[in-house]
Amino acid sequence: MSKRMQIIIFSAAGLLVLAVVLFNYVFSIYETKFEQDHTELYADGISTVTIRAVAINAWGFKAPFRAGTTEYLIEEGLDKIDIVKNDRQAGILVLRSKLVAGRVVVRAIPEKSLLPTSFEIEIFPNSAMEDSSAAERAKYMM
Repeated sequence: MSKRMQIIIFSAAGLLVLAVVLFNYVFSIYETKFEQDHTELYADGISTVTIRAVAINAWGFKAPFRAGTTEYLIEEGLDKIDIVKNDRQAGILVLRSKLVAGRVVVRAIPEKSLLPTSFEIEIFPNSAMEDSSAAERAKYMM
């Protein structure tokens, strides 16, 4: 076998090993983590919270060219929020508070995960509600 043929064979074998390593450790999704920009909102009608699903590879970094496909379910407090954006393919959920204080529970079910994740978002009364009596505040908390 000529020297040139040996170089071609070893180069092809090296590229094959590199392709397998990249596929198995860099581009494959091993876990889905979630990023949440706030854990609380205010009952003012403009406060928003964004929840993003991030696909993680074997080395613990964001998997390139991969999206964390996730289905989001509002389990509690649907009457207290508006869904601004629910992009299942990109794994993004944006919620906006209404004028009602209380608690919202969101369950995220990632496509590449064994168990779902739940998020609790507290909606606090805004400053206008702070000036009202305790009885009036109590009716908003229900």
